[in-house]
Amino acid sequence: MKIAFLIVDRDHIGGVVSAVHNLAGALAGRHEVEVVALRRARDRSPFPLDPRVRVVNLTDVRPESPTGDAEDPLAVQRPRVYPDDPAQKTPKVGRLAELRLLRYLAGTDADAVVSSNPRITVVLARADGGGYLRLAQEHSHPWGYAREVKRELYPAYRAMDAVTVLTPEVAERLQADTGGGHSMPAVPNCVPPAGGGGLRAAGAPFIVTGGVLKPHKGFDVLVEAFAKVSGEFPEWGLRIHGGGPEKARIRGVIEERGLYERAHLMGPTERLPWELAKGAVFALPSKREPFGNVLVEAMSLGLPVVSADCDHGPRNIITSGKEGLLVPPGDAEAMADALRVVLGDPRARSEMGEAARIGAERFDEAHSAERFEAVLEEASKRRSREVQGRVSVDGSGDVRIDLHGAPEGSEVVLHRRTGGAGGGRGAEAAVFPAEAGTAVVPRLGGPGEGEWRVALRRPDGAETAVGCSACDTSGYLGAPRLSREAPGLRSLLPYVGEDGAPAVRSRVRTVHAEVRSVRTAEGRITVVGELWGAEPGPGARVEAVRRGSGVCEAEAPARAAGGGGFRAELPARVFASRFRGEEAIWDLWLRPDEGADRTGLCRLDTDVLRTTPVFTHPDLTVPGPRRPGARLGPLGLLRPRRCTVRVYFSSADRLAVKVVAAP
Repeated sequence: MKIAFLIVDRDHIGGVVSAVHNLAGALAGRHEVEVVALRRARDRSPFPLDPRVRVVNLTDVRPESPTGDAEDPLAVQRPRVYPDDPAQKTPKVGRLAELRLLRYLAGTDADAVVSSNPRITVVLARADGGGYLRLAQEHSHPWGYAREVKRELYPAYRAMDAVTVLTPEVAERLQADTGGGHSMPAVPNCVPPAGGGGLRAAGAPFIVTGGVLKPHKGFDVLVEAFAKVSGEFPEWGLRIHGGGPEKARIRGVIEERGLYERAHLMGPTERLPWELAKGAVFALPSKREPFGNVLVEAMSLGLPVVSADCDHGPRNIITSGKEGLLVPPGDAEAMADALRVVLGDPRARSEMGEAARIGAERFDEAHSAERFEAVLEEASKRRSREVQGRVSVDGSGDVRIDLHGAPEGSEVVLHRRTGGAGGGRGAEAAVFPAEAGTAVVPRLGGPGEGEWRVALRRPDGAETAVGCSACDTSGYLGAPRLSREAPGLRSLLPYVGEDGAPAVRSRVRTVHAEVRSVRTAEGRITVVGELWGAEPGPGARVEAVRRGSGVCEAEAPARAAGGGGFRAELPARVFASRFRGEEAIWDLWLRPDEGADRTGLCRLDTDVLRTTPVFTHPDLTVPGPRRPGARLGPLGLLRPRRCTVRVYFSSADRLAVKVVAAP
């Protein structure tokens, strides 16, 4: 099998680069393996790589490279598919690297392509290519990524044959965050024995540790803990290896505690295993640690461990009392107590160190290769079991899912993609039997409010993805959405998600105000609609509520038009008069009668999935509030500011009004 690992670059010191190199080398004995880097910025990588692994650099941005790409204008253009980082003045991954990655993915002969970076995962999900398996490796806690990354990454997971995570806790949280249904096996990092396997701890009286000097690494907590035990163990010292922005602050803590002769910041090193091997105890004070490569490296040296029990790596690597001791993160007193146990008992140190050495073998090349090969095998099986579904709407408004290749006794499972109205999420899954290869999702008594992804549950309980061979929504236009059996709105609209999988939008509203038309002319906004599940009373009115404050700042009577219909007119000037120089938005609501609850003015009785770009209305330009000190007009009068009043449907399909300064 040919396996390609995608990585941003191989040049910087980081756990992801180390983990990719290690796993690629572990697999190279039985597979053809290549590491594909989007960019090359330095002459060599700080981490070793098995010579059997082929390296492909898609761009070379080294300034001194005579054949490099540093001068190519596309190298500094913003990417279009790869999620851009707006904080970077010049993109680290530009349009040139993106284009070459897409070209690589379209033409590679790899059997499996593995993304090691969340932004690359988005590109891999959207790329044209052959029938290779698509996998993503998550080396961190994805819920901590930037919002713009998560917005594109979570749907991209659907296009992956598997998403590997480092611990079961990450898999559980990520399944919940993304709506479930993914293959998310827990695959710890590959960490070969430090020093090639022949290196052992010398046992000198040092507590040793290493990492980037950043706040979440907690090295200040370790210094405080050492200060509490240093008087009891005068022969022991502390060595912290690494560099980073916290260096000065940690040095300040060392000096404040009078430990400058015994606690030392050793600086960064490319020979960390050999430096750790000089000590007798390894400490990991991190406040968060998705895995902890350096922890496993230290264990392979035979070093007992005192570690913070942070999320989620350490507790999945060591058992407290066996290979070392776990303490609450950020607790210097608890870490000091654990150090007292280990420093004061040579026999315990020896036994824990030997257990640590044996425990580290679980993460070596042989075990890691077997784990990853099992993921590839299961992903291939899942791919072969994927079922195709044809989704349509029948005359009753029910959604029919006709399945090809589903075994008898299967069920269709709808997993919630977005939460229900009013902030409540409701049930996270809805199950419907597939009889004779067809599942029916009923309009009445079907799933709750929200958007739902379609999956197949086989008779053995295993879930697999459903591909979408066709999605026919024409039946929606003639199907009922209003009925006597269930007052208000009940509608189901199938669609194809960004990942190519079928999905269903469900709208369930006991009282619903459907917008039929919006006219913007002659300085007025005229709204015509229907009220479902109630009748407009004499006190019915449309209210404009400023977004963010919840304050109603304008209203107009909603005059009944028969059959639940209503009509309201709002002067555009009322919105412009409240303009203060910054963008302002009001959501429009209908209050059916005096004392009744408000309901949003929405456009949902349509086969259009996203209303914002489709249902548009001409802008209105009207005078705004007068500005003190404004220029005088031709007649010596103050010239008022002009405002643009824009009526639109928001991402929640709710009618809204936006006011901005006129150009």
